[in-house]
Amino acid sequence: MMKEARFYLTILMHRLPLILLIAVLTTGAAVLYALSLPRSYTSSARLLVEAPQVTEGLSSSTVSTTPLALMNMVQQKIMARDNLVAMARRQDLIPAEDLSDQQIAQMVAAAVSMRSVGASTGDTNVITTITVNGDGAEKAAAVAQDIVDQVIGESTRQRTAVASGTMTFIQAEVDRLGAELDRRGQEIIEFQGANAASLPDGLVYRESRRAALRTDLASARLSLETLESQERSIMAIAQSGTDGGTLQTQLDEVRADLSQARLVFSESNPRVTRLVAREAQITEQMQAAGAAEATAMPEGTGNALADLQLADLSRRRIALQDQIPAIQQEIETLTAAIDATPANASALAVMGRELDAAQIRYNEARARLELAQSGERLELSDQAQRVTVLETPTVPAWPSKPARKLIAAAGLAGGIGLAFALVVLLELLSGRVRRSGDLVNALDITPIVTVPLLPKRARG
Repeated sequence: MMKEARFYLTILMHRLPLILLIAVLTTGAAVLYALSLPRSYTSSARLLVEAPQVTEGLSSSTVSTTPLALMNMVQQKIMARDNLVAMARRQDLIPAEDLSDQQIAQMVAAAVSMRSVGASTGDTNVITTITVNGDGAEKAAAVAQDIVDQVIGESTRQRTAVASGTMTFIQAEVDRLGAELDRRGQEIIEFQGANAASLPDGLVYRESRRAALRTDLASARLSLETLESQERSIMAIAQSGTDGGTLQTQLDEVRADLSQARLVFSESNPRVTRLVAREAQITEQMQAAGAAEATAMPEGTGNALADLQLADLSRRRIALQDQIPAIQQEIETLTAAIDATPANASALAVMGRELDAAQIRYNEARARLELAQSGERLELSDQAQRVTVLETPTVPAWPSKPARKLIAAAGLAGGIGLAFALVVLLELLSGRVRRSGDLVNALDITPIVTVPLLPKRARG
């Protein structure tokens, strides 16, 4: 083993000038390459997107976006082409005037990095790291600060815009439902006014009133018939020329006899039937006499007492004749109102249910509006999600790129590796006999003895 190591060391020492030459050349080339690379400075910032600051249940924001989703949306807006071009012009990052907007955006996007991750497993807080590379330290810090300001401003706008938009929409919904509620209430009032006489609330009164009027109508008709009968009787008496009235006296006597007979006999008894026939006969005679008297004596009967009685009966009869049509008309009106009451009750029930449903929707919208107003106040006061700067961008003291020492070290390591590979290749291709094993392999013989090559100092 020692002999093998000594052998390979001898070869390396023999090839050392070549190894050093290659290592120096590759290291020099790496150093020159590193020196030729432009310097790049890196400025970074860290932001914390915090969860809502108000205890859940006491109040809540109407913005349902999670912190990670919020930062992803903000990142998409910041990294949009138009925004990158505007930032490049604002920070004077455009190296040439002939660059297109697409080229400018690609250049800025290559220099900017944004990464958002959860603060810890299961945590709703998000940490966003912003990294900016630039050819100048102050410019890199300025661009990083610009992005930080954009993130804070955009996140605030996102949340407040969503909260304000939600509140505006719900406010419009509340106004619409309020107008609908007023309209339905007005429809009920107008319907009740147009159908005041046939509303279900007055049904009991109308039915009792109609029953009373029907009783009054029957009574009025009966009274009218009685008055007409009395007029005919008085006319008949006046026509007969007697004060007591022969026909009336006879009629009274017949009726008295008939009442006595009915107490003793049945209706089929001949005496009863004869008295009934006599009563009818006298009544017909009195009616005929009254009609003749009315035709023959239009100005009076000639009997002062009869005329006074007839005048009183006439006034009462005319009053009843005027009263009966009015009662009939009111009965017809009440009947029509009673018949229309079920349909009006059904219509009112439908409108009432619609009004109740509109009231429920309005109350729900009012509750959502209060929640939206509370959420907007939370967003405006930064008590909901908010972005806090953990590390502000600073001006870097040293360039982050290129890593010149690393490049030089890589050149040195590469040169040494290349030199060793070249030495191995040269030894494999040289064909020289350096050991007894090489002689055996080359001549296919077994030597008796081998004489080693002695160094010059050993040879004298």
